Amino acid sequence: MMTRLPIIALLGWMICCSCNQPRYVYSQNVRNVHFFNDKGQSRASAALTTGPSRSSATNGSNYNRGFDLQGAYAITRNFAATAAYYSRKERDQIQVSNIDVITSDVSYRRSGWELGGSFFLPIDMRSHSFFHIDGGFGQTSNRFTDVGTFDTVGISRDFANRNIRLFLQPGIYTGNGPVEFGMGVRLQWANFGQVNTNYTPAEQQAYRLSGLGEMRMVEPYAILRFGPASMPGLRFEIQGSFTAPSGDYYTRAGYFSFGVAVDPLSLRR
Repeated sequence: MMTRLPIIALLGWMICCSCNQPRYVYSQNVRNVHFFNDKGQSRASAALTTGPSRSSATNGSNYNRGFDLQGAYAITRNFAATAAYYSRKERDQIQVSNIDVITSDVSYRRSGWELGGSFFLPIDMRSHSFFHIDGGFGQTSNRFTDVGTFDTVGISRDFANRNIRLFLQPGIYTGNGPVEFGMGVRLQWANFGQVNTNYTPAEQQAYRLSGLGEMRMVEPYAILRFGPASMPGLRFEIQGSFTAPSGDYYTRAGYFSFGVAVDPLSLRR
């Protein structure tokens, strides 16, 4: 009978928590929108990000934070090359409502890169507004640790995987001076592979981790840029986006970021 207790506790913890404690397999990166209007322009940016996280524990030490580094260069008057790197740290620390003996502490680490290109074209006579369509590919590594307690029984799990992303990102940006605005939508396909975990098959099913394969995302975004009129090569950026995924998986709802973008070539001149 004693040997059954940990198994019973594990099953009870899994059943009670599966609907209250999702395990997130995906989180967005910041959109790399360059706002170019001519050949030879460049962009280097760094942004801090935050987003939703969950906590019903008493200490409330949940978080969702990260950073993005991006670059772009206008090779011609209508085409640019882009690159990006991003990193995320997230933590959900949850106590199931009205059940003091069930807790879960999930810590995430994510990092990835992207390479791509952008075609941009003026849509007004003064070349203040541009249509652009970006595309590219990238790879992200996801890892999280899951430490739970059911009554007095401790449960520890690990999960890791990689996903390859392909994206297409049409949008517009407009402005001529200290304030600019952009908006669009990212259409993305991701293929999840190289899964390494010690979750049991039943746990993977409960937390929507089993059969992790392809996922398609629709991700609208908006960007506000502003800065001193006397320094057009320096701009601050505020971004936000949310995701609408396909498939029966848990994904982070979106992000909010604040960053600085510079045109290194312009500042040098």
